[in-house]
Amino acid sequence: MSDVISYVEQEMIRMGLATPRPPTVIEVERADAQLTPLASNANDDSVTDDGTETPSIIGDFCEPSWFKRFKLYMTNPKFRGASLFGPRGTGKTTSVRQLAAILSQRVIVFQCAGGMTIDDLVGVRDIRNGATMFTPGPLTLAIMNDVWLVLEEANNLGTSVPAAINTLTDGSGTPLRTKDGKIHAVGKNFRCVLCYNEGSAYSGTREVNAALKDRLPPIYCNYMSEDNERALLRSRTEADDNTCDNIVKLANACRASIKSTGFDFSPRSMVAMIELVKELGCTWKDAFEWAILDKVGDPIEKATQRSVLANIAEMSGITSWFMPVFHDTTPDVVFDTSSVSDEEDLSAE
Repeated sequence: MSDVISYVEQEMIRMGLATPRPPTVIEVERADAQLTPLASNANDDSVTDDGTETPSIIGDFCEPSWFKRFKLYMTNPKFRGASLFGPRGTGKTTSVRQLAAILSQRVIVFQCAGGMTIDDLVGVRDIRNGATMFTPGPLTLAIMNDVWLVLEEANNLGTSVPAAINTLTDGSGTPLRTKDGKIHAVGKNFRCVLCYNEGSAYSGTREVNAALKDRLPPIYCNYMSEDNERALLRSRTEADDNTCDNIVKLANACRASIKSTGFDFSPRSMVAMIELVKELGCTWKDAFEWAILDKVGDPIEKATQRSVLANIAEMSGITSWFMPVFHDTTPDVVFDTSSVSDEEDLSAE
């Protein structure tokens, strides 16, 4: 019926028997979901309306060898943050949240999308109730609240973004100017952490800006030691020692082939394999196919990579692995910290 009315109305306007009605402005509420931190260790009440998150202490957190250096960059006033790069699942964002929890600092974690511009971080102007209003982005919110900003998949940032972050992290005191005409000074607690998951060369959408590397010192985040990964698996899955040992050795064998397969075997993938066997009662070979090979990609398009990983699993004796035994209670976790540097903590008092 509305289509008929619209047609009649158009004909009357065409014949001069009616005048066009003023356009109706349909107001679209801006979604705030992109400003909500992805907090795996956050309590329900830890994320506030302004998008900031108060992380909780992670009980089975294993302090990586670079943690003290990261703490220095995040606490010493001579620095304004750090760049964390390395394989997926090496605890980059987890370490940020753990340090924030230890220091009682709030954070905003933001997942960068392909082709992001500076407006996506600083904010945009919207029309609300007939008036133009400025909606702050995660960078503006972090500075307004004087908290840490964590940018995941930072290699997706556009070329204009590093230049803007440079001026806010170089210690010059340059404020942030937003499109609503306001000027926001950079507080003493503001820090920026860029997380890259593409490997030691920062390969990905864009190379990292050299000036940004200078202002946010890079830290290579490698996998944990075998002992610590086994302890983590026991804590997260309650699987027996033999199962955890088999999974860790298989993961390291697959990681050695990353140049030919492009697959970095993360702790999440290890947990996924164990959970599949635990919940579905499938074989280890099936669990490897579903949790690992399917992550690599299509069986036809990624046939070569999948074949390499499948051969590694066969050589690791996956077809003869026993079914896992699960403990009723989570065992005490004791991480090996012998690889952790004993360097003196140089963070500011």
